[in-house]
Amino acid sequence: MAKKDRKGTENPDKSGQKKTITVKIPSVGNPMAVLTVVLLVLLALSVLYNVKLAKGAKTDVNATGLMYICPTGQCDTKDIDEWSSGIGVSAKGYEADWARSPIGLYLEGSKVAIVDVSSKANYYTTMCEGTNLEAACTESKAAATETQKSACESVKKVDEPVLEAFVVSYCPYGLQMQRVLTEVQKTIGKDVDIKVRYIGAVVDGKITSMHGEQEATENHRQICMREEQASKYWDYISCFIKAGETDPCLDEAKIDKAKLTSCMSDANKGLKYAQVDFDGQNKYGVSGSPTLILNGEKASEFDFGGRSVQGVGSMLCCSMNKRSSGCDIQVSTDQAATGFSQTYSAGGGSTGAAASCG
Repeated sequence: MAKKDRKGTENPDKSGQKKTITVKIPSVGNPMAVLTVVLLVLLALSVLYNVKLAKGAKTDVNATGLMYICPTGQCDTKDIDEWSSGIGVSAKGYEADWARSPIGLYLEGSKVAIVDVSSKANYYTTMCEGTNLEAACTESKAAATETQKSACESVKKVDEPVLEAFVVSYCPYGLQMQRVLTEVQKTIGKDVDIKVRYIGAVVDGKITSMHGEQEATENHRQICMREEQASKYWDYISCFIKAGETDPCLDEAKIDKAKLTSCMSDANKGLKYAQVDFDGQNKYGVSGSPTLILNGEKASEFDFGGRSVQGVGSMLCCSMNKRSSGCDIQVSTDQAATGFSQTYSAGGGSTGAAASCG
């Protein structure tokens, strides 16, 4: 309905107009808690609409630049000031009584980017992803290189690295890791032992899994292939990760179906093989898919470049006493696609998100 001014002229009623706000949530190696993200989004909305969110939160801020939000009495902005000034970003600290740890928002018009301020590397990575500022992206790459160098120096070195990747077969991120490993084993597979293991348990003589019976059966199937038809395992996985079509992939990989059925129906085979995986899961305290165990120790692919052929390959190459010739082959830095996908790449060269199922 139109409103009339003092002269009786009708003016459009703007109260019903909506303002679109774009909120970008970062993907980093150490994701912020969901509750923190929710609070940040609410705070962003409150700032843009000039609404006070909570007692003790100061929201008198220019809607361009970085808001560094910290617990009352703990607002040390030295690092943030240094990181921000280096890329030409204005930053200001604000105290909030609801904040439990420092968090950040980059505001620009109707766009809001959530910034991880927990470390220099994460700050630049999330600033790059959220703003596309050239200076932030340059610093992000430099910080990633520094992190990878440090991780490479500290990783345990052995003659033949052993990588155990714990997954479940229908987890989008487990599929992402299997997609990476299918490519990694093509370049350095002869010099390392890459084994996909599965998360679950044996209950009342049956394998169980976090996403139900269908996943448990597929885990069982892949375990039997890995143990009894190892030369065809990666061929099957390469097919399965595209669309999750079991029967066509069994045919494509030329799996001996009678042998597979025998393994899955014999408790002294399939269940016994699976229990080895589950014992390893308990030994290493594995709960999320994927989890990497390198030479008997938990490892993070995000210290080396994320869930990419380059990232996981670099991690393995760094753990070798004698570097493999395959380590010098140029490979993709793109993050692998999650879930079922006909293509390898999710696009982009960022470290991606350390998301997992579990």
